[in-house]
Amino acid sequence: MLKLLKKSVWNPIVNSARPKFCGRMLDHALSKRWPVEKIHEPFKLEFSVPDSEGIPQNIKDTLERHGRIEFPAQYLVCIPGASTLGGLVKIPSGEFLAESDWRVRDFKLSDISRSRFRRHKLSLDGDCYYLDLLFSANYGHWLSDEMPKLATALPFLPPATQFIISDPIQQFKLESLSALGIGRDRLIPVKGYYETRCERLWHATPVNDMVWNAKMVRQVREALLQTHGQGSEPSPERIFISRNSVHMKRLANEDELLPLVESYGYKVIRPENHTLAQQVKIFSKARQVMGAYGAGLTNLLFCPPARLFELQDSHFAPRPWFWKWATMLGHDYGSIMGPMTENLTDYLDTRFTIHPDPLKQYLESSLSAADGRPGKQWMVSQ
Repeated sequence: MLKLLKKSVWNPIVNSARPKFCGRMLDHALSKRWPVEKIHEPFKLEFSVPDSEGIPQNIKDTLERHGRIEFPAQYLVCIPGASTLGGLVKIPSGEFLAESDWRVRDFKLSDISRSRFRRHKLSLDGDCYYLDLLFSANYGHWLSDEMPKLATALPFLPPATQFIISDPIQQFKLESLSALGIGRDRLIPVKGYYETRCERLWHATPVNDMVWNAKMVRQVREALLQTHGQGSEPSPERIFISRNSVHMKRLANEDELLPLVESYGYKVIRPENHTLAQQVKIFSKARQVMGAYGAGLTNLLFCPPARLFELQDSHFAPRPWFWKWATMLGHDYGSIMGPMTENLTDYLDTRFTIHPDPLKQYLESSLSAADGRPGKQWMVSQ
C-alpha cells in the first residue's frame, strides 16, 4: 500500500519540476561581468556530396542540406557558484545551459531534471571544469565532442583546475585524458545524480554537436597517437568493425557476411574488447574500414588517409554524421544500405540486412578505387 501511495501521489509531486534553460550564455555572462575569453574564431565547413551514379535524390538532398555548416566563435566562461547535474551545467539563477536542442530534450526526459528535491549535494572549492556533459559515457561522443572541446579550452584554464567527471570513470577516459596531460590526481569523480556546486566553474561554450574544425580534432589525434600509437607490432590495413556482441547489434546478418568480408582481407575487430590504447594502435595503419553505424567508426580518428564503408539501414539513411566525420578528417567515404528486418522506429536501435552479392560488388568497386580507378560511393542493397 505504501509503495502504491508513493508511486501515485508522492512521485508525481517530487518529480514535477520544469527546468528552465539559458539560451544566450555569452550575453548572460557579459551582463554579469563574469570572466570571458574567446578561445576559437568562427569557421565554416563544406562537404562535397558523393558523386556516384544511382544515388537516390532524397539522399543527395539530405547530404546537400548537411554539407554546409557554420560554427560560431567559442568562448571560455568562468561562472561563480555554478553547479553540475545530470550531464548539464546550472548557473546561479537556476537555469541550465542549453548545449543543444537534442541534449535539452533528453535531459527533460530524465528523472534528475524533474526532481524538486536534491538529497545528494557536493561543494567544491577553487577552479573546476565539467568533463562529462550529456552522452559523454559513449566512446564516440567522448572522442568526437568532449575531447576536442577540452583540447581547445585546456591552454586557457588555470593551472590548478580540477576536472569533474562521472563516477565510475571509464578506462578510455582515463587513457585519453592522460594523453592531454591530465592525471587521475586532478579528477573528481561524482555520481551523475549529485548536484555539485563549484566555487568557480569554467565552461567552454559549444560550437556545434560532434563536428569540429579539423585543427581541433587533430590536436586530440596527435596526442593520442603519440601516447598510445607507438610500437612495432603489425596492425591491419583492412578492418571490419563488428557489433555482434553489443546490445544494439543493428546488422542482423553479420554472421552471414563475415566469411565474405574476411575473404577480402578484412580483420574483424570488436572495439569493446580493447582499451583505447589498443584501439589507437589497431587503427593507426588502417586504409579500409567497414562497419555499421556506431561509436566504433569514430576510430577513423587514428587512421592515415583511409576509406570508410558505412553499412546503414535504408529507412533512416542517410545518416550524415560519419560522412561528415570522415570527410573532415580527410578520408574517403562510401556507404551501402540494406532493408529493415523489423518495423522499428528508434533511430539508434535498428535491425537491417545487407545482401552478400551487392556487398561483394561494392567491395570490388571500392577496393579498385584504392588503386586509382573510380569506385562507387553509394549503393542500395535490395
